[in-house]
Amino acid sequence: MFFSLVFSTLVLIAANPINFSTGKKEKLLCEKKWMFGEIKFIENNQLEYYKRGGHENTIQFPNDYIIFRKDNTGEYSNGKETYPIKWRFGNKEKKSIIYTIQMQLPLTVYWEHINIFADHIIYSEYYTKHTGVSVMCIAMREVMK
Repeated sequence: MFFSLVFSTLVLIAANPINFSTGKKEKLLCEKKWMFGEIKFIENNQLEYYKRGGHENTIQFPNDYIIFRKDNTGEYSNGKETYPIKWRFGNKEKKSIIYTIQMQLPLTVYWEHINIFADHIIYSEYYTKHTGVSVMCIAMREVMK
């Protein structure tokens, strides 16, 4: 069920590509505090789920956020610690983002299939932890108010 949901969502996102070539979309992305509204991910063959205000969460991310700045820096917080990031668009069409969290062992995170709006952003994400564990997710972040 989860995989069909992920596939369906990615098909919908791919069918509505974003044109980041205008400054408008980049303006929507930058200088905002993006917090998880909802995320589903697989780690160690375990499905995890979080929805802000939800009652069936298997994991908690109430204070996790990311900020992208126009100068390709920013910050990521897991709710306990805050780290600087460096980010860039992953291709000339600006339809993906690659950012590196500058912690003791840097972590590079890939966002693809980005669909951005004034108050939320939907994307797929993947990364490999320094332990070798790979994580894939689909997420929706909302602007912190």
